[in-house]
Amino acid sequence: MDAPRANQRVTAVGVFPGTLTENECGQIRALAAGWREEAVGIEPAPSKPIRSATTRYVARSPETDWLFARLTQVFVNANRTFGFSIDDAVEQILFVTYGVDGFIDWHTDLGNGGECTRKLSMSILLDDRDTYGGGGLQMVSMEHPIDEQRVGSAVVFPAHLAHRVLPVTQGRREVLVAWMHGPSFR
Repeated sequence: MDAPRANQRVTAVGVFPGTLTENECGQIRALAAGWREEAVGIEPAPSKPIRSATTRYVARSPETDWLFARLTQVFVNANRTFGFSIDDAVEQILFVTYGVDGFIDWHTDLGNGGECTRKLSMSILLDDRDTYGGGGLQMVSMEHPIDEQRVGSAVVFPAHLAHRVLPVTQGRREVLVAWMHGPSFR
């Protein structure tokens, strides 16, 4: 019997610069101003929230259909690396704002109910990296935060990979977050 081999695909992370243009990012931010805002602080224990951010769900509409289609295509292209069995459409998209001291601690994007079949996660930077301090996206498999390049860059990774957003120290970090589902893991 051969010795087990490491499967690098289960911890791979892809960065896709230019997923959205600067104009498209501005268009999304303008649309988001009209979406309902929710302050989020997920509390596993009363003393320590795992996230401090504001979220808005991106509603499917004639104004956003192009965005759902674009992100679906990015997931399909990225999945050539991962090789998961995935569905043919993005589950949902969140617009997330991390203000000063905003963060999300270590977590995975898998969960119970509707989250149990998530295969891939995506984060798209909507602001220039030089407009805020801190706030780096870090994977458990990496020593340093990911170099997200610039506005409109997408980071795609397996939904089971633990990750976090470090606290923002100045300005604000705005991102789109999306997930792609597939049949249950076996």
